[in-house]
Amino acid sequence: MKSRTCALGAAFASLVATSAPGTAQAGDGDYPLVYGQRPLVLTKGLQQVEGAFGFLRPDVAGADLAVSVLGSYEIGITDEITAGVIAVPLGISPEVNYGQPVAYATLRLADAEAYDLGIRGRLTFPGPEGGDVGIAFGLAGRFQIHKAAWVDAGALVDVTLSDPAVTTLEVPLNLGVSLTRQLFFTLDTSLKVPEADFDVASVSSFAGLGYTVGVESPRLDLYLRAGLPHIAFQEPVSYDTQIQIGGRYFFR
Repeated sequence: MKSRTCALGAAFASLVATSAPGTAQAGDGDYPLVYGQRPLVLTKGLQQVEGAFGFLRPDVAGADLAVSVLGSYEIGITDEITAGVIAVPLGISPEVNYGQPVAYATLRLADAEAYDLGIRGRLTFPGPEGGDVGIAFGLAGRFQIHKAAWVDAGALVDVTLSDPAVTTLEVPLNLGVSLTRQLFFTLDTSLKVPEADFDVASVSSFAGLGYTVGVESPRLDLYLRAGLPHIAFQEPVSYDTQIQIGGRYFFR
C-alpha cells in the first residue's frame, strides 16, 4: 500500500497544477484574477503557497484508504522566470511516509497575446525512505483559445538515475476555463511513455472545479479535483477513486 500512497503524492506533484503580514491583496492588479486569463509564469515578486489533501481508494477489494498531503511554494523571480519546490510530499495513511521532494522552474521565452512559450526543468531528490534522483527538461506552452480559456501543452524528457537509468517521455495536456470571473474548471491529462515503448504507456487525468477569492488579483484559489479512470495500455482500466481538496494563497 505504501507504493499506492506514494503514487498519489506523485500525482499531486504532476500538477503539473501556494504569507506575508499585511499583504492581503496579491498582485496589485498585475496578475489576472480570472483563472482562464493567467499566463504561463507568475509576475515578478508574486509568491504562492499551495496545500492539498489527497484521498485514494484503489480499485482492489479490501484496499485501505490512502491519505496524502502536499505542500508547495512558487515565486516569480522575474516576469519571465518562475521557480518552485514541492517540499511536503507526505503520506499519512495507512502509514506515514515522506516522499521525494521536487524543485522545478519555468523560463518563458516568448510572450504573445495568443500564447506563451518556454522551457521547463524539474529535479527530483531522494526522500528519507529512498528513491532515485530524477532530472526532467523540456518545452512548455500556454495557448489562449478564448478570452477566458487556455490550453497547456508541452513535452518533458524525465531521466531517472536508477540502475539502469530509465528515460520517460511525459506529454501533459491541460485545460483551464473560467466559467465566471471567479469560478473555473480544469482538466489535467498526462501521457507517460517509458523508454519510448508505447506498449507500456499510461494516461492519468484529473477534472476539477475551483473558486478564486479576490478583487482585482487573486488572493486565494480553492479547488476540488477528481481522478478519472487511469489507462495503462497493457493493463485493464483502473477505476481508483481519487479526490484532491486544496488551495493556493498568493502574496508578495
